[in-house]
Amino acid sequence: MLVFFLAGMTTRAEDKALSSADLNTTTIIGELGTPLHTVHRVDGKVVDMSFTGRKADDGRLALQILSVDGKIREGKHYIDFPQFSDGQKPKVGTVYRFWAYETVQAAGYPTEAFEKLGEPAFGTVQLHFRPKLVVMEVIK
Repeated sequence: MLVFFLAGMTTRAEDKALSSADLNTTTIIGELGTPLHTVHRVDGKVVDMSFTGRKADDGRLALQILSVDGKIREGKHYIDFPQFSDGQKPKVGTVYRFWAYETVQAAGYPTEAFEKLGEPAFGTVQLHFRPKLVVMEVIK
């Protein structure tokens, strides 16, 4: 069984190639420290990611994972803050408890796409996977 850690996972031509069939039979460990698509009670604190100094993070809110199923999550682990169905914007420093699971979404643009179209490329990164927290219920 292959296990991949999601944080910073990218694909490049010089990296080992994986087929989608390989991914379907591979356990992928996400930012929660558990296999993707497993339900957990997650405690997290809203943080402003501006501290990274990256322009893309300026004003971006994320959830710092504090614990998963009551177990303290060692280190600093961040995941984009999930959207509330009522459109409410969370306040920095607020701690939430959710029933949730983690999934991923592919992001990025191939450089060749811009070359083929004869368009100038804008600041982007190649294919990468972003962790996504799917909240099933906020625990009060």
